[in-house]
Amino acid sequence: MSIQLRDYQESAIDAVRAAFRLYKTLLLVLSTGAGKTVIFSFIARAAAEKGRKVLILAHRDQLIKQASRKLRDYGVKHGIIMAGYTPDPASRVQVASVQTMARRIKKIRFKPDMIIIDEAHLSAAKSYRDILAAYPDALVLGVTG
Repeated sequence: MSIQLRDYQESAIDAVRAAFRLYKTLLLVLSTGAGKTVIFSFIARAAAEKGRKVLILAHRDQLIKQASRKLRDYGVKHGIIMAGYTPDPASRVQVASVQTMARRIKKIRFKPDMIIIDEAHLSAAKSYRDILAAYPDALVLGVTG
């Protein structure tokens, strides 16, 4: 299934691409219902198609499952790093629980080129900071309402 973007979603993606040419860390703010998951799934798919590795972080299993469903809808092969799931280290895109990722950071061999943080307003917490510190070369896109 192809991703059908609305005009404002395409504009947001274009703005993110342009900003990544100048900055390493970005924050995308869109209102509830604007399709943030659609947008970051599109960005993750495009990055993976270029051979890049993407880590999508979320703090609740509901958000992890939502991101996973959207990626699956768009045909993006991905793994889930969360208690109760078997990792798929071969996938270029990983959707991870912040809590699980923080606990397993030294064991996980996945080295992302880009980190996407869902509900980025929570990313000041130590667990997020520890994850970001482990991947200092990764581009970071925070997404929040």
